[in-house]
Amino acid sequence: MIIENLNNGYASFKQEEVIKRYFKIKKIKNTNPARAKLYNTNQFDFEYVFKEVGWIVDYDKPGFNETYDAFFIFKKK
Repeated sequence: MIIENLNNGYASFKQEEVIKRYFKIKKIKNTNPARAKLYNTNQFDFEYVFKEVGWIVDYDKPGFNETYDAFFIFKKK
């Protein structure tokens, strides 16, 4: 998804896009239990992998009283 969204060394995409892509690849139809498992097992804590290979990774999610979609930003160092 980084490569698909990369423009001038910068990529941004919503967390929900990552989840939907995962379900599609894994052919998961009943997404509610699978979604809960993703969150409960910290499957989205993958930023460190990309940081180790030269990316600056930011994750932004809505705080209290905010309503936007959570998203990732990847920048080349």
